[in-house]
Amino acid sequence: MSFSIFSELNGKSVSLLGYGVSNKAVCQCLLKNGISPTIRNKEKIDVPLGLKTVFGEGYLNASEDVVFRSPSVRIEDESREVYTEISFSLERVNAHKIGITGSDGKTTTSTLIDRILRFDFKSSYLVGNVGTPLITYADEIKEDDFLVCELSSFQLFDYTPHLDCAVITSISENHLDWHKSMDEYVLSKANIVKNARHTVINYNLEYKELFKGRKTTYFSLKDCSDKIDSENDYVYVKNGKAYFNNDELFSTGIIKLKGEYNLLNVLAAIGATYRFVSLDAI
Repeated sequence: MSFSIFSELNGKSVSLLGYGVSNKAVCQCLLKNGISPTIRNKEKIDVPLGLKTVFGEGYLNASEDVVFRSPSVRIEDESREVYTEISFSLERVNAHKIGITGSDGKTTTSTLIDRILRFDFKSSYLVGNVGTPLITYADEIKEDDFLVCELSSFQLFDYTPHLDCAVITSISENHLDWHKSMDEYVLSKANIVKNARHTVINYNLEYKELFKGRKTTYFSLKDCSDKIDSENDYVYVKNGKAYFNNDELFSTGIIKLKGEYNLLNVLAAIGATYRFVSLDAI
């Protein structure tokens, strides 16, 4: 079956900057649609027979109309279209979209969200920085499906996704060998909330104001019952039990994942899924 999301690339030259998991998936989809990309990579690597390659010094100097960069490759080029696999495909697929980022806990939280949705018989795809590249499923996604997308600061650096829900697990100093400063790292993460309908963030998150959305759900290990208002929702722990606003959910003692950081991951996952699923699923 043809990938209709590629129709806009017809007649354009395309290059893949880096050839890791995500760009290999892009390459396979391009070839299925009759588009032969140029592979650009610092090291010489094996590529599908017949494709043009650029290896070594100068590989970043892409001259093609459209560039798909591997998330780890940094390129600042406003003269052409630059995408990652997830930024290209996520914007061209219609579904319920939940994005998760953070310095710690994003893989666990993403997986929990996916499991909760599946338990309630939702069709859910775990994609992005974990799972299978979304572009592989592009022809299968339906409007009622859920995309649970783990997004790194590398992917958000030049991308502001349109999401139904954006989850931020934590922010701490990280990846400063790639980002030019802590400010740039934080602002890259903050791109996840700019076009989100709903955000889910740690009540004690540093830079909390930067990550607030149009509708915000806060999660916390401390009792937030005195903070409940009409503007925001709260998922919190009180007397050893998890609550969503005034609704008691369950005893935290049943959670098998150990440690307070995992309890925070669980609360974040509840905040992201509560309006979509049953309490049994949670």
